Amino acid sequence: MKENRLFEVLETRVANEAGNREIEVVAKLAKRCLKLVGKKRPTMKVVVIQLETLREFQHQAHNYAVAFKEFMTGSLQELTG
Repeated sequence: MKENRLFEVLETRVANEAGNREIEVVAKLAKRCLKLVGKKRPTMKVVVIQLETLREFQHQAHNYAVAFKEFMTGSLQELTG
């Protein structure tokens, strides 16, 4: 991450399935977990909370996108139908 090469080393499938922001958040969390001094690393509880928050955000964003698509499709059908 120092050399900003994160997206060069990612597996293609991961890069295609996840958004850049999500990848950066997980990479920063992983970097914090690798600190040599244990007191500088996040606790497992903090890791779980951060990952669950990210997953919930992704779930809400997906639901919003689906609802928006359905709304737009319905609106277009009303206009053309």
